[in-house]
Amino acid sequence: MRTLLLLLIVVTAGCSGVGSEAGHSGVPIRFLMPGADSPTYRISVTVPAREMHDGRIDRIEANGVECRDYTLVQSGREIYDRGTAAGESLTITTLFAWRAGQEVEFAVVWEETGERWHTTGRAGPTLPGWWDDGWGHYAGVLVSETAGIPRRGEPVHVTMGLFADRLSDPAREIRVATYAPGDGRADDRGYVEVPSQVYNVTTWEDEALLSVEEWDEATGERILRYSPTTTLDVAFLADVASRGSQPYLVFYGNPGAPAPSYETDLRIEGEGLGATVENEFYRIGHAANSGAIFTVDVKQGVNVVLEHKLETNGAVQWNPDVYAPPHAWVHASDWEAPEHEIVCGPVFCMFRRWAPLPHLPDVLASSTNLYYAGTPYVLVTETTSFEQDRYVKAVRQAEVVFNHEVLDEFAYVDPLGAEQSFPIEGTRPHPEHAIDLPLATPWMAFFNRERQVAFAYIPLEGAATSLLGGMPRLENAYFYVENGPWVYLARPLVYPFGSNNASRMVHVPRGALYTSRTAYAPLRLADGRDPFRPIRELQQVLTEPLRVRVFHDTDARTPRGWVVPILTEPFDEGVEGAIGNRPERDGDSR
Repeated sequence: MRTLLLLLIVVTAGCSGVGSEAGHSGVPIRFLMPGADSPTYRISVTVPAREMHDGRIDRIEANGVECRDYTLVQSGREIYDRGTAAGESLTITTLFAWRAGQEVEFAVVWEETGERWHTTGRAGPTLPGWWDDGWGHYAGVLVSETAGIPRRGEPVHVTMGLFADRLSDPAREIRVATYAPGDGRADDRGYVEVPSQVYNVTTWEDEALLSVEEWDEATGERILRYSPTTTLDVAFLADVASRGSQPYLVFYGNPGAPAPSYETDLRIEGEGLGATVENEFYRIGHAANSGAIFTVDVKQGVNVVLEHKLETNGAVQWNPDVYAPPHAWVHASDWEAPEHEIVCGPVFCMFRRWAPLPHLPDVLASSTNLYYAGTPYVLVTETTSFEQDRYVKAVRQAEVVFNHEVLDEFAYVDPLGAEQSFPIEGTRPHPEHAIDLPLATPWMAFFNRERQVAFAYIPLEGAATSLLGGMPRLENAYFYVENGPWVYLARPLVYPFGSNNASRMVHVPRGALYTSRTAYAPLRLADGRDPFRPIRELQQVLTEPLRVRVFHDTDARTPRGWVVPILTEPFDEGVEGAIGNRPERDGDSR
């Protein structure tokens, strides 16, 4: 899957304050709800042409408090320098977290004269405004669909860095809601609260840096370079119409909020690496020694168990693996109690495992499985990195192994885009490959036509690089299917062992890094003449991700001007005649 695009744009609970007693011009104020154009609360005012003059806007105010997030449009074009012209109407739209029925005084102050234009309006009763007064802040998330596929319950992950003093307990107080008055789940105000999951919460508050005082030489004002920041991730399931956009609002800043509780089909049973994860589509068990997928119970009306259990550890999920003689061929499924983290909530469960491969302390591997509520697939990300040079016969990732009892045919998309399939029995037997396929193959699947079950394999991402630079090392990178006492599908990256000259030992240099991301999906085949339609549709969804943009407000503490970054350290790096940008500080060393 291509990485979701996260465009961080610099939304407060608003520029709210005490109302003014001043008069007004009678120009109406438009109160705007979060929608497909912007996931924010806004107000918009058009200053009539007769009341405009040449000048430069100094500030925009709502109820006496400055609003710093606004756009200016005059003569059909956006103004970036805040300069306005006489005789032309000016439309100003600013972020403002208004409440239903709230009266707002809106004001514009010009820079040169200090002239203040203002008007007053009241939010009408037909729009609800702010979601809940218990929450003080929010971030707007606009989720857009661009591939022409209606999305239902699609996972979205968003990373946010928030001012630390705006929230106290993210996992408890954060809520995600969308304004969707046409949705059957909406409350009487048109809001739908959606299940969300907060994770990876950390707070930066380095007193050594925060206590450093810097002053602007031109203005004499203190430069605010750093603020205590809480970084977190929040996941939720989004519904978006084909080629449409849907606003989602992440509310926070409610220290008295109760812990959230959501209905979900996602469940985990047991503890540790051998736990079982289940949703409405599958029940997946894990090997207690390694955390690898061990059994796959397919629901969806077929009630079939997919498993391996024929050799060594008997797992379904084997990789990453490396074969570097004189050591045995080792796999992540051979791990005994690797380092791991298991995170489970209403939106997703994550099994994250990492450790050196057995007997190869200089080859570090990781495998992360993501299981989602209401979705039929598992997202598997694998990495293999080499800390020392190695001569190998195999480096592989993304391998799944099954016995023949259920899965007896194989399907794939050929290089011309046509769907092909064949019975596995009767193909070239192990140790030869039943079939080799290019890395660009859109999807593959083991299946059983009679029992209407398939295990789809959808490649999403893959890369080979080096942490030390240079060209990546790949040799015979492709996919292949093997027909033995079992059937398996793997992605070799360096693989002389699978060639006609298997005695070769190929060098993998120190710093080599291999990654892959694959979707595994136990599915029910479609009825009729198009049995692979569910796989094809899922592949399109996974390779055409939703576009996600996050909108934050500009906090009042944020400097108005650009804070010049620190680009050089105070030393000359041995260049004759070079001058550092500032004197050395105590404790600096070369």
